[in-house]
Amino acid sequence: MSQHASSPARGSAPRPPLRILLAEDNVTNQKLAVAILEKQGHTIKVVADGKQAIEAYERELFDVVLMDMQMPEVDGLEATSAIRSLEKSSGRHTPIIALTANAMIGDRERCLNSGMDEYLSKPLRADDLFATIERLVVTQALTTTTPQGQDNSGSASNAIFDYKTSVQQVGDDPELLSQLVAVFLEQLPLLLPPLETAVATNDAKAIRQAAHALCSSVSVIAAPRAKDIARKLELMGLNSELDRVRETHAELLSEFSALQQVLNTTPSLKAA
Repeated sequence: MSQHASSPARGSAPRPPLRILLAEDNVTNQKLAVAILEKQGHTIKVVADGKQAIEAYERELFDVVLMDMQMPEVDGLEATSAIRSLEKSSGRHTPIIALTANAMIGDRERCLNSGMDEYLSKPLRADDLFATIERLVVTQALTTTTPQGQDNSGSASNAIFDYKTSVQQVGDDPELLSQLVAVFLEQLPLLLPPLETAVATNDAKAIRQAAHALCSSVSVIAAPRAKDIARKLELMGLNSELDRVRETHAELLSEFSALQQVLNTTPSLKAA
């Protein structure tokens, strides 16, 4: 792991620039993380699943790894365990930060038990991400913190789309938000059909996977109602509780339709 001579000021990114491995299968989340980190001068290697993360780690040296917990083929927990096994022979320890769209009971324990050093909830917030990287990479103070998710307090918690919070989540960068919204709207038609098929066939596992993909994608913006419904469907699939899955799916389609309309008609997003 690279050695750094000094620690940056609180809330800023570490210096000098870092080599970061990002393991994330969602295109929108990839774009958000890369944009946030590259603005600070870091170099990002992006892979789409845990297997690729292990292979990249074997080939290259990284200062830190950002690891999504749920990925195809090999998930984040399995990939982290494999990386820690590889490190037993090399003697190095690369900080690994878990990323998850849905903070669930027991997630932190599972992350730490697999060998991860820290845990962040999506959508990623620039200040939280930089502070965590600073703590792990620069000072090596491996402290336990509470996952910091989206603040849905107040009237914004019932909004279809909260522009102000969305801009804050991406480091107060309206142009980046516009780009992310464009990617989200492009990906949405690809994400909805698998969920529809899964609901029609009462396939709990497929419902969980498709709803997770939707929840992860919409998490890059502040659309709390859409995210909550997608998460509800994911939990239904996880727990195989499908009695009201069709009703909830219809609710989700209605909410995402309303969200699309708002995003397509918000003037501040037109410059994407």
